[in-house]
Amino acid sequence: MFNINSIVLYVENISNTKKYYKSVFDKELKDMSPTYSILELEGTNISFKETSGLKDLGSESGVTGGGAEISFFVSKEVYEKLLKSFKEKKLKIIGESTAIWGSTFMIIDPDGHRIRFNHA
Repeated sequence: MFNINSIVLYVENISNTKKYYKSVFDKELKDMSPTYSILELEGTNISFKETSGLKDLGSESGVTGGGAEISFFVSKEVYEKLLKSFKEKKLKIIGESTAIWGSTFMIIDPDGHRIRFNHA
């Protein structure tokens, strides 16, 4: 029926965003314009639109960035590897916990978007 092919996150500074997400996913982002980049992942892309670029499109938004949460379900091995790597990179990690259903943690990007990683 319908598949989500892209999620758009508004950001204040596309340059800072590109550096951050490259360090998280170890992938270059694809530039679509000076204010718009895409992180291509399996199945769904995460798009980043600098809020200053919205005016150029005639689609100004009251959203100024931050506040979204994206969640990834990964294997226990990948989860542990990512958590260790993010701690070594000194990324801001919150919500690290283990419950009956599994473990979770989030990292916070420069705009306040939360990226959650889970494993069962």
